[in-house]
Order: sequence, then C-alpha cells, then structure tokens
Amino acid sequence: MRRKDREITDFNEIMAIIDKCDTCRLALFDQYKDDESYNCLSIKRIGYDRKEEK
Repeated sequence: MRRKDREITDFNEIMAIIDKCDTCRLALFDQYKDDESYNCLSIKRIGYDRKEEK
C-alpha cells in the first residue's frame, strides 16, 4: 500500500467495507523490457462465505 496512514488492518473494518460492495475493480499495469505497457481493468462480482471462529 502506498499510503500507510490510510491502510486498514482491522479485519472487522475490512469486512464491513466488503459488505457494502457488490463489485470489485481490479486494475493491473505492467511495463515490458521494450517499453511497451500492458493495462488491464477487470470488474468482478464478489462473493464469499465468512465462517465465524469459535
């Protein structure tokens, strides 16, 4: 993460953010040796099962 002052590390806070979302946008960038670049934006539906620890 670039900005440590904005990093969220609390598991419950992370799960609260995910619960408010219905999609995830993943952006990737790569630069090859010959200065060509590759950009990709992928929009995904997210779903998960959260199992409570006892």
